[in-house]
This record gives sequence, structure tokens and C-alpha cells, in this order.
Amino acid sequence: MVKSNSQRYYRDEQLLAFIGAKMKEIRLSKDISIGVLAKECKVDDSQISRMEHGKVNFSMSMLYRIAEVLKVAPRDLLPPL
Repeated sequence: MVKSNSQRYYRDEQLLAFIGAKMKEIRLSKDISIGVLAKECKVDDSQISRMEHGKVNFSMSMLYRIAEVLKVAPRDLLPPL
């Protein structure tokens, strides 16, 4: 758990790295550029890049949006249980 501005939030570095790598793998396999994914998700290109590098602790809503744009199930971006 990481403390920020006297609030606590959960950040799992390994999970973020896994999701980011999976995002990139699927994006490249479908020949979708970072720019196109970013535009469809209504975020900046650099935000997608940071997500793919596991640097951003993003929301479930964003995970679902990314999955929708990549035309995969959200579970396809997550590690197996």
C-alpha cells in the first residue's frame, strides 16, 4: 500500500506491469497504434505508453474501455487466478 496526500491507495507494481505488457501485446497483434488506442480511449498517447509500462494505476472503467477498443474481454488483460 502506498500513502499519498494522507490518503491510502493500493498499487500492485507486478499487476500493473502484467496488464501493461498484455495491453501492448494485444495492441501490436491487432496492428493498433498507441495513437489510435489513445484517441479511442480519450486519453493522451503518453498515458497509454505509461499504462503499457506499468507506470499508471488506472481505473476499472479504463480497463474496460481499453478492452472494448482492443475487442477483447477485460479478463484477457488480467493474469490468471
